[in-house]
Amino acid sequence: MIENLIKTPPYSLPSAEKAQRLLEAMHEAYRHHVDNCAAYARFCAGRGLNRDSEFKSLADFPYLPVQAFKDSADLLRSVPEDQIKTKLQSSATSGMPSTTPIDGVTAKRQVRALAGVLGAALGPKRRPLIVFDADPRSGRGIMGARSAAVQGFLNLAREVHYAMSPQEGVLTLQRKVLADLSKSWSSSSEPVLLFGFTYLIYSMALEPLAKEGIRLPLPAGSKLAHLGGWKKLADRAVSKEEFARCAELVFGISPENVVDFYGFTEQMGVTYPDAPSGDKMVPAFAEVIVRDPKTLEPCADGEVGLLQFLTPLPYSYPGISVLTDDIGVITSRDDSGDWHGARFRVLGRAKNAEVRGCGDILGDKVAAAQARSSAREQDMRLLFSFDHAPASQGRWDAPLSMESLPQVDSVTQLVERLKKGRKRLDHYSVDDLIAIISAAARRWAEPDSELRELRQQGLLFLSSWCRPERLARLADESLRGRRGYLDGPLPIAGSRVRHLGARQRGLVVHWLAGNVPVLGMLTLVQSILARNANLIKAASRFTRVLPMLLDAFRGLKVVTPGGRELLGDDILASIAVVYFDREDSISAQAISSAADVRLAWGGREAIESVATLPRKVTAEDILFGPKLSFMVIGQSAFDKERKIKRLARRAATDVCVFEQTGCASPHTIFIERGENLSAEDFAVLLAAELDKALVRFPPPPISPDDASRVEARRIRGELTGRVWRSKGTAWTVILDDAGAELASPCYGRVITIREVDRIDEILPLVHDGIQTIGLALEGEPRLHFVQCASRRGAERFPDIGRMTLFEAPWDGLFPLERLVKWYTLGGPV
Repeated sequence: MIENLIKTPPYSLPSAEKAQRLLEAMHEAYRHHVDNCAAYARFCAGRGLNRDSEFKSLADFPYLPVQAFKDSADLLRSVPEDQIKTKLQSSATSGMPSTTPIDGVTAKRQVRALAGVLGAALGPKRRPLIVFDADPRSGRGIMGARSAAVQGFLNLAREVHYAMSPQEGVLTLQRKVLADLSKSWSSSSEPVLLFGFTYLIYSMALEPLAKEGIRLPLPAGSKLAHLGGWKKLADRAVSKEEFARCAELVFGISPENVVDFYGFTEQMGVTYPDAPSGDKMVPAFAEVIVRDPKTLEPCADGEVGLLQFLTPLPYSYPGISVLTDDIGVITSRDDSGDWHGARFRVLGRAKNAEVRGCGDILGDKVAAAQARSSAREQDMRLLFSFDHAPASQGRWDAPLSMESLPQVDSVTQLVERLKKGRKRLDHYSVDDLIAIISAAARRWAEPDSELRELRQQGLLFLSSWCRPERLARLADESLRGRRGYLDGPLPIAGSRVRHLGARQRGLVVHWLAGNVPVLGMLTLVQSILARNANLIKAASRFTRVLPMLLDAFRGLKVVTPGGRELLGDDILASIAVVYFDREDSISAQAISSAADVRLAWGGREAIESVATLPRKVTAEDILFGPKLSFMVIGQSAFDKERKIKRLARRAATDVCVFEQTGCASPHTIFIERGENLSAEDFAVLLAAELDKALVRFPPPPISPDDASRVEARRIRGELTGRVWRSKGTAWTVILDDAGAELASPCYGRVITIREVDRIDEILPLVHDGIQTIGLALEGEPRLHFVQCASRRGAERFPDIGRMTLFEAPWDGLFPLERLVKWYTLGGPV
């Protein structure tokens, strides 16, 4: 069935006939892979499927995300190892590339399928071919999937010429070769075929030759075929029309003869060319499905979502149904004319998804090789200050229109204005400041607040954390037991001679992280209590959240029992929020040089960037870098059924709060093996509690790339262990037998449970990069574990259910203490 389908002219089957034949071929391929790939069979069994399962439609076949061919490529093989002829590998900017093992059967199918599509799209006749790449025989410049793509197009060639060659490690256009070929074919009537990767052929040939006015006309009817790499051109606002215009200018090739092909490594051999309408055409031996990124249910034609592709071609690996991280839409299913089959359009890659295609990777490399260093002009924008409250621009998570914001021309003047405004705080006691902050926090929690959708993403905790008694206790604990030191010198230990006081440091510059929307407010509140001026550099994500929180202080009045009026505007006078691009080094250096304290939250790259900026010799650094956290549960925690359910509910809370994006969020749960309760039993309970938590903690919309990442982790779990999952991507519980090994963060409420014989087996995992370990241990084992883990670098050991609650110390330090300067009165005793 499969072989006959491949031999069929690729666009000749009416929809009904194609659907029936392809469904039969997919069943044949499915049974082969269930019988011969143990991991795939286990994956299917986890979904209640077996080799005899019958699928009513193509949408019912289980799919693997492209990420599975990176994370789990070692498990995905359906023929003996000695039958593998080659391992096809995609390019990758970081991490692991996709890998697919190719045997003789798969290779023959790929060649036949590709030949059929190319013949239909470009014509079956062999002709001269110019490849805009290096000769693969050079051993340089072409590798893996890129090499396979070039080899496929060679089947159309009567003679082959390579228009590029590596020179000193850099791929270079051979202009003389092109000029000589154009001249020799000037009197020929035989059309020529040009082939190249989209970014490469445009950036190194079409664009520069067109700009220089160079014309290299080819015989009438010549065609240009190009593949992949649109991302880099889209970043430069280069359209398909502009691409075709340059091809016509340089080579005389008409736009209708410029054919764009779509394909990917995980189903090499199946390509999707432009149809006459301009959309991509699906051949008889493949089908496309669009899935909703949140629910992963099939979308109706015309709706946008993640593209899934099915084909029975792969024999040596179970790549018959693959969910990509590309966004697209099915535009029609037209059986009229000569082109039968579904038509679809690729709209782009899911935001922040790992760049996967060899054309896009090539674009990155070429762009890097051609890049020239240039100074960036300062472009700092004022998001918020006492004198400037930007007009509402939609939801809290809506992107800002930077063009509408005023520029900060002078950082020096801005800093002086903040320091002048800071002096207003000197008229308030620390308890006065606490009262104002608490009143603003009550506004955040109001039902009609614009920020109400953040209630389950930290806003409720922040509002509660800002209650007067909690802030007073925080200040006392941070400042040697007495927050009153901030209001003036107080005697030490009853001494009549020696007094101690705390004062502001000056200007605190904050670099916010984009992972937790309300995170920056936790340290800003402490800086306000210390009466510092504050300049905040907002993150590119959740840029509007902090300005909206601060706006609650505007016009706020608090009347004390004694009748004094406390003004929120006096706090705002000492605060400004700015934004500039992360590559704007001039702005970054300016605010860093002005800081008396540099306070930053973020990943390793962001923290290292701040740390290397110029600074005052006297400046204090408070840097909260990347950390990981996990849970530890001993058998003593399972002594009562009621206690077990409560523990599962609390664990679910820690997983849900901040959507696991905070450094204190757990990604792995280690459970001590024993008789009271198994790890599998706890996984079932946790899955139930995570499902209930959807009401208490409604998940935010998930991006297509995050959905793809969650699906990939689920697949890995199903290939190696057991998985409990929500409908859609709301939550996932994975149980595997990896033992004492940390699961890498996936986010999106994905938690991995691992069983260990003894709790002490986990201690080697603890290092300075571990922040929080949530504990469910009792008695002596609890104290022993904490002492050992703290010596190895861990800093927090809260009970499970309280992992994500901010406290002092945090990351092993009291931030408020670092935000003041101490002074003495009276001298030593």
